[in-house]
Amino acid sequence: MTDFSRYSLKLENLKCFGVGSEGFESIKPINIIIGRNNAGKSTLLDIIPSLTNDRYECPSILRRNNNKDPCVYLGVRLTPDLLARQFKETERGGAYVNFRNLQHFSQRLHDLNAILKFSPRGLTCQTVEKTEEWSRNLLGNGIADCLNRVGLCITNPFLGLRFHRLHPDRSLKPEEDRPLDVIGDGTGATTAIQRYLTKDHLPPELIQKTLLNQLNEIVQPDAEFSEIVVRQDEDSKKWEVFLNEVSKGRIRLSQSGHGLQSIILVLVHTIVLTHGDGDGDLSGHLFGFEELENNLHPALLRRLLKYLSRIARNHGGTFFLTTHSHVAIDMFRRDSEAQILHVTHDGDNAKARTLTTYIHHNGVLDDLDIRASDILQANCVIWVEGPSDRIYVNRWIEIASNGELEEGIHYQCVFYGGRLLAHLNGSDPDELDDEGVKILRLNRKACIIIDSDKRAQQTPINLTKRRIEQEVNEMGGEVWITKGKEVENYVPALIFQNALELTVEPQVGLYDDAFTKIECVAEGVGERYRKKKPLLAEKVTTLINEHNWVIHDLDQQVMKICDRIRVWNNVREN
Repeated sequence: MTDFSRYSLKLENLKCFGVGSEGFESIKPINIIIGRNNAGKSTLLDIIPSLTNDRYECPSILRRNNNKDPCVYLGVRLTPDLLARQFKETERGGAYVNFRNLQHFSQRLHDLNAILKFSPRGLTCQTVEKTEEWSRNLLGNGIADCLNRVGLCITNPFLGLRFHRLHPDRSLKPEEDRPLDVIGDGTGATTAIQRYLTKDHLPPELIQKTLLNQLNEIVQPDAEFSEIVVRQDEDSKKWEVFLNEVSKGRIRLSQSGHGLQSIILVLVHTIVLTHGDGDGDLSGHLFGFEELENNLHPALLRRLLKYLSRIARNHGGTFFLTTHSHVAIDMFRRDSEAQILHVTHDGDNAKARTLTTYIHHNGVLDDLDIRASDILQANCVIWVEGPSDRIYVNRWIEIASNGELEEGIHYQCVFYGGRLLAHLNGSDPDELDDEGVKILRLNRKACIIIDSDKRAQQTPINLTKRRIEQEVNEMGGEVWITKGKEVENYVPALIFQNALELTVEPQVGLYDDAFTKIECVAEGVGERYRKKKPLLAEKVTTLINEHNWVIHDLDQQVMKICDRIRVWNNVREN
């Protein structure tokens, strides 16, 4: 399977991209391309089919209206296994006389980036970064020879892969018998389904079970289908796909919503057209899907994107998704296997920037005219005191739900800060009073986790916390006031010891200050992490697993929150 993470892909003088190469700094399993209409998102997909052929040729439709040649550049990180193809230990002398042999010289290239240009002749190495450092001792035509050898080391990673495209305007229509070739507008998908259901050399269960089961996983609980069939009209001779919906009976797919058609088109590309590669192997396939959010409810879009994310991880597919939807930003902005590329256009040229910071993400939201009211209505908000609590809560929910519930998809954590609790208000947001911040105006489906701050069993919970508890409970939310002093009291002492590499377990009782107890066994450590609570939380949560996480009433409280999240997301427990 090709490791695309070592490659970059840049365009220059291609359609809307002008002077100065722009594109992907790296290629990940999920590549989200966001930008305004006509910014240049589709151009990044248009070039991919040309890269999969033996002989690269830039399509005339992509040529920019100037006298400069269109260029596509491949960047690659040089590794010993690549360089060993041309830089041999047995070869020495010539331009490399100042080195023991070519392999000795190639060590200077390790982890540098080479930039290669696609041309009808293949890949030609243009440059290697830090040229002045490694070329100082090369003789005569040594640099040119080195660049040529580097070019010969690297093969085109796109060569021979199949590229599947879905355009923004797409549908699944009745069709006469035609060659099996699905194109970007959906033409051919009905034929693909029909052939697997009617031809004896093809397995019908690929449609009747695999595709149908995956369809139901995406559309439930909004709908459920018990059967997928095809019928041929006697007069027109066209085949049409029908779905048998449990509550409505048989429906023509061509007369159903375009959102449902889009989901089935995605499944046709990822399941049917890749069949035969063995056990769902998608490593030989690239997918370019445009604006999947068209006619899809955000909840359906989340489930569809989650499906794509799962098969990219488990089966090796590489996806390029153009979108205007904030749902994709929410889902993938912290995903190590995904990246978000922001494409902008200044009127003359397109630019592409990989988003890496919070400020970058804000710029995308501004560009797409997405407002806080559009993105903060997550299916569930969990109010936590601060960043460290969020880290613990996310890990506990991950364990309790067996990885089923994820922040950014099913819920979102929001910080309130302990001292600000008195200013929160969980009462009906339509009541005419101005007391505090309305929790439920931000999101009516709210959980809140509150440190009890108890220093002994008999210490009462203060009135502010009891008020919040009552107000949120009355509105159907969920409140968890910690049994012990604070969230850190739910960390077993042995985990503290291992995470901080202490020689002695800190004996943290239910009402103890955890940082004081750590300080007692390791002077300076407790106070250092009191100031760096998120860092401690990161260390601790890497050691928490399904076998050691339960302490006090933790499992009961987290399960309550998981149950509430499932209800608010219409998710059935696995």
